[in-house]
Amino acid sequence: MTALRWMYRGIDAAASLIVVAVVLSLLGLVALQFLDRYVAHRWQGFPADEYIKVGIVWLCFVGFGLAVRGGLEIRVDYLDQHLPTGLRRWLFGAFDIVTLALISVILFKGMRLYEVSSLQMILGTDMTVAVPVLGMMLGCALLFLAVFARLLKRVTGMEL
Repeated sequence: MTALRWMYRGIDAAASLIVVAVVLSLLGLVALQFLDRYVAHRWQGFPADEYIKVGIVWLCFVGFGLAVRGGLEIRVDYLDQHLPTGLRRWLFGAFDIVTLALISVILFKGMRLYEVSSLQMILGTDMTVAVPVLGMMLGCALLFLAVFARLLKRVTGMEL
């Protein structure tokens, strides 16, 4: 079990590094775009806004996977607080199972989306549409792992 725990923590650390790299690159691209527009006027043909859009997609999906891992997702729990503890645990477990099923469908259909999007170029860049789709797939995979770990903890009490 310790190997699984180390692997899970390694994936979590790698995803955190991806988020840091994306944030830093977005900061650099926005600064470059600002300088180009208002100061230097040297990179007229550089499509910084397209790269920023791709970075935001990566940041949203991978960041949400990390947020769920940390238990920071937004939930409407007004009714949950009025339920008995046992019923609440069953409700949360059922919600996790439904979430895993939904993420599995997204990942399965996302593989076909990745294949199709790899044939389409983002105008003005050397990237295909598969790059933001890959960010979505990675974020959904992180989300799957986080919800699976949470469900494992609910069922067995073992924490990853």
